[in-house]
Amino acid sequence: MKTILVPTDFSSHATNAVMYAASLAGLLNAKVILFHSYHVPVAISEYSVILMAEPAIDQNTLDELQLLEKRVKEIAGNIPVETIIREDLLLDGIRAVVKEKEVDLLVLGTLGAKGLEEVLIGSHSAYILENVDCPVLIIPACASQKKLEKIIYATDFQFNDFRYINQLIDLARPSQAQIIITHISTHKKQDEELMAWFKEIAEPNIAYPFISFKSFTGDQVLDELCHAIKFLEADMVCMATARRSFFEKILHGSLTKKMAYHCEVPLLAFHLEESKKLYPV
Repeated sequence: MKTILVPTDFSSHATNAVMYAASLAGLLNAKVILFHSYHVPVAISEYSVILMAEPAIDQNTLDELQLLEKRVKEIAGNIPVETIIREDLLLDGIRAVVKEKEVDLLVLGTLGAKGLEEVLIGSHSAYILENVDCPVLIIPACASQKKLEKIIYATDFQFNDFRYINQLIDLARPSQAQIIITHISTHKKQDEELMAWFKEIAEPNIAYPFISFKSFTGDQVLDELCHAIKFLEADMVCMATARRSFFEKILHGSLTKKMAYHCEVPLLAFHLEESKKLYPV
């Protein structure tokens, strides 16, 4: 991960995401791109299209970006920092920058004390998460820039899991963070057999010494995932999932309320083009 994009509207939660991204960039020796977009609203009448406001680039915006750039360098050291201001809708601007700058990781901040509830349902972050092509790291408002020590990779045995686990290793290696590959099942015997099988085929494909495997069993998969985060004292949780199936799970499983309890834990999402499991579960 060599290029990290962080959109900002200069709010407290967006600034927190910038600071978190700066910490990662310092560990990874990665470039940070600070992105601010603005949109000039229009009124369409029977006779004409009228601009409702002047473009929102002013000296305050430039000063805010300059201050953020300075703070990023204070945290991350001598890394490249680029600032981009663009008149565009937020998602369109992000997607354009991701493509133009070959962004490896998009970092987004959540809104308010509800943490991931604000990210996953009815917010700009939810829409962005579903519609960009690079990995997305969601930073809850109350997350701090502490050292990564334990990262959960929640698997349902996807064909591309090893690809994403190896990307995650790039993130974990500088701090020698432990990666705990976790699977949640509603059937204990099946769960144990599947995890043993997955471990057997995973170990030859993963060159990282700080990997462990842990299975959890419970009637409610999403409840059990929240329990795993708390039990393992994870600093981050990662998922590789198809976009639409991910949101269907959220809506049907009330993940928002459950994850809100763990609002200090960032969520890293890798996007699957399609769900293709290694084993029928």
